Formats: sequence, structure tokens, C-alpha cells
Amino acid sequence: MTRSLTYSTLNHTFTFFQLRRKPLMDTLQKNWAGKWALVTGASAGIGRELATLLASSGTNLVLTARRRERLDELAATLRAKHSVRVRSEERRVGKE
Repeated sequence: MTRSLTYSTLNHTFTFFQLRRKPLMDTLQKNWAGKWALVTGASAGIGRELATLLASSGTNLVLTARRRERLDELAATLRAKHSVRVRSEERRVGKE
């Protein structure tokens, strides 16, 4: 029996562990190319990987995190490598 984790957005449901990279990239390119996505925690870990995946599918990004230097480095890399528009904001998202 394969267990899966389901992630839902307003218009799409992705089931992880059942999607391979190619179908996931096809879905992202079809549904997100040319649109904007906000990625929090983009300076490291899952946030950084999600930003890279979205940029590789043609999604423009607004990146937020606490570490300005890492954000600026990632933004420059994604712009150069994937020709997408990227804004970076040093912000802490969560409890005030």
C-alpha cells in the first residue's frame, strides 16, 4: 500500500509520492508559467527548493525570508538561469 500526502491549492491538488518529476514539471508549466508565486522561507531548505522548482517552470517569484544576503543571491541565480522576474523581500512571516 502506498501512502501519499495531498496538497491542495485553490484550483489544483497535487499528490506527492505519486507524481514523478516530469508530470509535476508539466503541471507546473501548464498552470504556473508566467504567473506570480509568493515563496516564504526562500533562503534555505524547502522554500529554496520550491522557489527553484517554480522558477524552472517559468513562474515569476516574490521571495521572502529573514536572510537578505541569501535571498539576493538566490534571486540573482534564478533570474540568470531561468529568465524569470524575481523580487526579494526581507520579512519574517508569522507571529509578531
